[in-house]
Amino acid sequence: MGLLRKPFMLNNTADTIRNVLKKELIGLEAEVTRSRNPSDVGMCGRIVDETKNTVVLTTKTGKKTLIKNNLVLKVHYEGNVLEIQGSLIVMHPHERIKMRFSNQA
Repeated sequence: MGLLRKPFMLNNTADTIRNVLKKELIGLEAEVTRSRNPSDVGMCGRIVDETKNTVVLTTKTGKKTLIKNNLVLKVHYEGNVLEIQGSLIVMHPHERIKMRFSNQA
């Protein structure tokens, strides 16, 4: 399907992408922009939990657990809007924080 390739910068720099990938995602506002599950597209809310393979959004209708590998999230981070492939963050949050990301990220 070719859904997930690399992070997309809407109004930011590659350094901002690397910064958000290395930080805790819990507490950030997010929206599902693409997903292998069409019913998830457009879902938005605050990230309230994260595991190796899932992210939990609190939406107007309650909590929704989403599989990271199946989606692309638009995240609001320090005044920037980023689109991040879920496949880039399929790992435990503490592992991602320690990871080094290349200039292509």
